[in-house]
Amino acid sequence: MRRFDAEPDNQLLHYLARQCGFENAEDLSAQPAIAGFDEIHAQLQKRYPDVWNRELIFVPAIVLYTASHIDCYLPIASVRLAVRIHGLDVNPGWVPWLGRVITLHYRESSPSPTGNAGE
Repeated sequence: MRRFDAEPDNQLLHYLARQCGFENAEDLSAQPAIAGFDEIHAQLQKRYPDVWNRELIFVPAIVLYTASHIDCYLPIASVRLAVRIHGLDVNPGWVPWLGRVITLHYRESSPSPTGNAGE
């Protein structure tokens, strides 16, 4: 996960590791790079030069997940115009390869979910 500059104790990394059948994020990090990752990354940087940087992509959030949903709670201040212009912050809805509905919830204050995930 070094490619994404994520902290090793990042909860999202733990989630991804579990989804891949690993015990912890370190096991996931030890896997070989995805074939073509560098090319895909270069294309994304070329297509979205004003968006593809850590400051715009990484924002504080609480991520809750159930067997059917992933809910991301973000502060409204994390909305970035460049990300919004490209439509990269819209709710993806059903994502077949994850087998879950993904919803982004923007809140006025710091990210803190209310209600149950999936609502």
